[in-house]
Amino acid sequence: MNGRGMKRIVLAALVCAAAGALADVGKSTPKGFSDDFDSSVKAAEKSGKNLWVLFTGSDWCYWCKKLEKEAVSKPEFAVEGAKRFELVFLDFPNDKSRVRPELANRNRALAAKFGVRGYPTIVLAGPAGEKLMTARRPQAGEDFAAYFDGQLKKAKFAPQIAKMIAPYEKEFEALQKEWAAKASDAFKGIDHENAAQFN
Repeated sequence: MNGRGMKRIVLAALVCAAAGALADVGKSTPKGFSDDFDSSVKAAEKSGKNLWVLFTGSDWCYWCKKLEKEAVSKPEFAVEGAKRFELVFLDFPNDKSRVRPELANRNRALAAKFGVRGYPTIVLAGPAGEKLMTARRPQAGEDFAAYFDGQLKKAKFAPQIAKMIAPYEKEFEALQKEWAAKASDAFKGIDHENAAQFN
């Protein structure tokens, strides 16, 4: 076989591998992200990186769509993020075909495990998959390298902070429930179809 024939075989193999890799994530998963938390934990155990996990509703949640448009879908976001974290995209869409069926139940279990109460929520997890902290959302126009560096620094201190607040955890949970009840009461008389009321 001549050199040109060998190049064609290698190129065909690369194209097939790339197609297989693309088929191995949900339809909504941005480039550079995994949609499989457990596989990402295995990768993190090898790389020693923490996980940056986005819980999102890609086809119905306004703030999720905004976050994806302004940050998550940008190629430089995934490039900078992958230097520091294993990037995970866990989607909870109305259109169930956007998520691989075998992962839908696992995603729901992870949302419950990490205490996800709304979307989008970003969780930083350690290499073994344990929750370190909830992270803030990146902003439009933000320096993504600086954003991920900041989250990395916060993740390092998360275990110490958790120990400090542990004695007050029940009190904090009670305050959260009280606030949620008050917020629910405040929104009862609002016409949710009229978005101008929220501006």
